[in-house]
Amino acid sequence: MEDFLRQLKDGAYDLSPLDIIPSHLYLTNIFFFENDTPDSETPFMPHEALVSSLYDSLQSFPILAGRLQRGVTTTKLVVDADSPNLPSWETHNVPDVHFKQVKTSGFHRDTWPECIDITDPLVHTEDGGGASPKLLRVRVCRFAGNSGVAVVVRLAHCVFDAKGCTFFLNHWATCCRNRLEPERSKATTTPSPPILDRSAMYACLPPSVRPKPLGWLLFPVSLVLTTLVRVVMFLVGKKTSTGTSRALLFCVPRRILDEVTKHDSQVGKSRLSDNDVVTALFTMAYAQMCQAASNGKMPKKVTAIVPCDFRHRLGVPQSFTGSCAVGLYVTAPLSLLLQQITPSSLSEVAAISRRSVDEVDINVIERFARRAMLVIQLLGDKARDLYSLMVCQAFSNQSRLPFYDVDFGFGRPLFVSPMAYSKSLAVIVPPPPPSRDVYVYLTLELEGMAHILRNENFMGMVERVY
Repeated sequence: MEDFLRQLKDGAYDLSPLDIIPSHLYLTNIFFFENDTPDSETPFMPHEALVSSLYDSLQSFPILAGRLQRGVTTTKLVVDADSPNLPSWETHNVPDVHFKQVKTSGFHRDTWPECIDITDPLVHTEDGGGASPKLLRVRVCRFAGNSGVAVVVRLAHCVFDAKGCTFFLNHWATCCRNRLEPERSKATTTPSPPILDRSAMYACLPPSVRPKPLGWLLFPVSLVLTTLVRVVMFLVGKKTSTGTSRALLFCVPRRILDEVTKHDSQVGKSRLSDNDVVTALFTMAYAQMCQAASNGKMPKKVTAIVPCDFRHRLGVPQSFTGSCAVGLYVTAPLSLLLQQITPSSLSEVAAISRRSVDEVDINVIERFARRAMLVIQLLGDKARDLYSLMVCQAFSNQSRLPFYDVDFGFGRPLFVSPMAYSKSLAVIVPPPPPSRDVYVYLTLELEGMAHILRNENFMGMVERVY
């Protein structure tokens, strides 16, 4: 830590609208590591190695020592070298739970110690006071008999998107391996340094899409609009993205995915991706859930928000760690979504998702980015409240991200899972290797989840992990 504090400098990072919209949320993941030699007297994944390597990594990620500073319509992360906002770290020893108990259950959430079962997605201070919230929280659970460790990592979404999150996690893991084997580290290729400055993204967008100061003529308009949003949120707060919810982890088996894509190819359509099929499946289930709760007052179409990472489309460097995705609106007729869920109906809905993704080009990205810039310019972080009022199924596609590559020098994790996300969000994540299934972490209101579980056609297409 001393080396990190010694080299830390004052700095400020202006956040983009894509960072500001989810700035009230954490990205939370839990990693389960098993000790193959539990009889060893050496502690598994020792505390000193994990903490020291974290601060080694923070030398490349000083942004994580910053504080959120909100303006009327802007947000910054400000680093004060004399008073850094250091990560929080908790260690919990659990003498009554052995790692094998959790492993044998298939890592079912009911077997997790209470200290790692986190459900709140919101960024807030530890005591609820006025101090600045931590941008990075780490919680380590040590199982009985030196049998294994679970590591919970919570990263403020305003700092990273999911890709930036895995970039940081693997950077930290590399720093830990280098500390454990210093001789080997001299020959090891260290990860490329992250790009934290949002100007790297703006450089790939036309000047018209870049943030502009709020003109004096628009300032009163901004005040009126933000006031209206506050009133609306007060009146319909129960519809926001927070509140009583339930989260479950589903598995979409490879045989189901292949059956749908095979049906699609037989009718001569373009080949569907796994994500197209998953989007179709969960959007149909969501629409049928809403129909059951609406007493027949549903709109004629239902929208899913599907993320589209535009790093490769616009040439944004892969090491850029800020939010770099626009949400595509995939809209399907209600009459189609309410059909019985079968390979045939799934392929029809999935084809709509595929067309939406295929149509993305620089013009589409610029249009979405320009819209986000304008909304943030007028509403600031209140823009997120508008998104929370949308009746839609939102997705976060993390299926290709290297969560299972996070190796601190003690072996890769046996199981990784997202935790604590907003309701109406389906997070698509990779399964434990070597499986080729697709996992989906779904969060819904309690009544909505109960309806999903009663949907026999949907449940016939998935398996519950927990």
